[in-house]
Amino acid sequence: MAELGDPVAIEGGVDLHPQQGSRRVLLTRRPATEERRPDLTALNTFEAPPFPVCWQASAVSPGSERYFALSQCEGGPQNVAMYTPDGELRWWTALPLAAAPLSGTDTPPIRVAVAGDVGVVARPVLGGGSEMLRVAVTNPGDERAEYSDPQPTVAVRDLATLVSAGGQPTVYAATDAGVFSLTTAGVPDANPLPAFGPERYNRLWASEAAVGSAPVLFAWRGEAIQGSLRLPLRVWNGTSTAQDSAQTIDSFNNLRDAAVADGYLYLLTENSLYRYDAIIGVRQNSWRLENLGVQLRDARALVRTFAEE
Repeated sequence: MAELGDPVAIEGGVDLHPQQGSRRVLLTRRPATEERRPDLTALNTFEAPPFPVCWQASAVSPGSERYFALSQCEGGPQNVAMYTPDGELRWWTALPLAAAPLSGTDTPPIRVAVAGDVGVVARPVLGGGSEMLRVAVTNPGDERAEYSDPQPTVAVRDLATLVSAGGQPTVYAATDAGVFSLTTAGVPDANPLPAFGPERYNRLWASEAAVGSAPVLFAWRGEAIQGSLRLPLRVWNGTSTAQDSAQTIDSFNNLRDAAVADGYLYLLTENSLYRYDAIIGVRQNSWRLENLGVQLRDARALVRTFAEE
């Protein structure tokens, strides 16, 4: 059984990320990004960028060596920034203006990802679908980054960066037409990963450490808040190229977040925390659910960290 600590009030929370060394977490709030201790007390606030801050989406690279985030205040332009793990601003830039679609129940979200010193942005566009932008500096040490021309694509629902067994990071996109790897230009490849098939997926999570022989990618076909419909959570072993070869772990109707640590897959729902032995699951296709006995209320994000020494 897990033990639940005292709750800490957070205003304007956007996301949680692991920090280098696993004894800190990064908390993205709309007005600022903060490094926090395991008890969630504040330790450090990231350097303010030279633009109004209303963070909307954020991501960390594998190993938490870089933090990349997108800001957009109401009615204003979109800006992105790249940081070091200790909150030092490396570079930033303003993105080109885009005609935003009307808000709807199925409008694709704004998503970002980072691989090395390169940021990737997926944002919804008027008329349906998404557009992708690759953002990076031309020369090391530049304070302003350059962005690629926005490329229209099928609706992108989520992004995740997976490092191959050989150490190569690749950004993947969950879309309405399957899960795609992104090219070096920051756009989906011509064909989806055969292992997941051409179905729509809404969420992606990547393991940093190997689960079995390689890091793995989890994809869920559901949405965070969708009622009673249960949809499958699947896992790709990072190597298989066979059609529809991703394993189905289980089906869920209210999956909020996932994290992989110490060989376990942790799953967060609205009010509970579960885990699976991911190594046995991937190797034997045998997934046994364990309820950790935590009672939550409207839980949103999950990250693993260690207590202070």
